[in-house]
Amino acid sequence: MVKNVPVPPDDRAKFALGDDEILQLARWACLIEEHYSTRRRRPMPMDIEWAKDGQTGELFIVQARPETVQSRKTAEDLVWPRAKMMMNVGNPEEAFTLSFIPNDGVGLAHEEFIITSHIRVHPLELYVMCEIPSNVLLAEEFADLFDGFSIGSNDLTQLVLGVDRDSEIVAPLFDERNPAVKQMIAQVIAVCRARKRKIGICGQAPSDYPEFAQFLMEQGIDSISLNPDTVLKTTLAIVEKEQALGAGTP
Repeated sequence: MVKNVPVPPDDRAKFALGDDEILQLARWACLIEEHYSTRRRRPMPMDIEWAKDGQTGELFIVQARPETVQSRKTAEDLVWPRAKMMMNVGNPEEAFTLSFIPNDGVGLAHEEFIITSHIRVHPLELYVMCEIPSNVLLAEEFADLFDGFSIGSNDLTQLVLGVDRDSEIVAPLFDERNPAVKQMIAQVIAVCRARKRKIGICGQAPSDYPEFAQFLMEQGIDSISLNPDTVLKTTLAIVEKEQALGAGTP
């Protein structure tokens, strides 16, 4: 039952909070954001709700969650690329928090990891990791057996260039942007497009080098998996390239 209670004009003109109470809430908000930012190892703006006891005047924090209004507004304002912008999420416990970042889902290899290790049911579609040169050279044959390909650019780069990225001696030579590596990637994407097979990438390169992500878009890749902290930056770089080529879609 709802009851209307008249409020005297003097009470209506009063502020709900005094200066000391506002400062106390601000201190709590800073502590909460600091706590979650430390846990996440990146800035975490928080949406914090408070309440004041009408009898005692005590202040309470009743809820705190990651801020979503601005991130949703950003997502609504974005012109989205043709390719799906996936996110690398290996830990299911992080999925809810990271879901507020505009994205098209979890990357292929990481999705497979989550499904097999936590849900324990194999997905219906079968993808092959494309991370050794023979996967590229025999892509036509692999396309007969699998529904799609997931490019593992880290291992593919090592094997194409014959370098170990963990070696102090030759690690500086490791570069996914090497023409030989890019030619191999372009070749397997072309096969997949011709055979109507899905193809994505789950390596580090698109997260590190926006121009590499732009190259993948130009080749017609279906999806790009990115580290959460690079999703927006890389998405904007791809959209910029698509618009320059007249391929952007709202």
